[in-house]
Amino acid sequence: MKFTHPVLFEKVTAIGGHYSFIKEGTLCLKDKKVLYFVGFGSVETSCCGVGGCIYAYVPGYIINSEIKYSESGNMISEIAAVEMDLRPDVADILKLSENVTQVIFMTDKGSSEVLF
Repeated sequence: MKFTHPVLFEKVTAIGGHYSFIKEGTLCLKDKKVLYFVGFGSVETSCCGVGGCIYAYVPGYIINSEIKYSESGNMISEIAAVEMDLRPDVADILKLSENVTQVIFMTDKGSSEVLF
């Protein structure tokens, strides 16, 4: 799958607030590089109150290290989803190393799955 890297520190506004990615990183797992992003979400315009969280988003393993860019200048990586049985291990590593409260994985169909 092709994955377009988000712009770090770019505020994305949603109905209840906004989110931003603040860090991009990789970790090694079974001789593969796992691509991840750390972000934070802020709920400030919700009728139910305010709040926020810090999380990690894991697109998957980097398949091809050749660097490509989109027309808008964002880096594009070729990735493969992290296997279901290894997701808890990746989540545990990121929770400890990045102090995130939840980890979201991209599936092989391009959707997302949250693993707390």
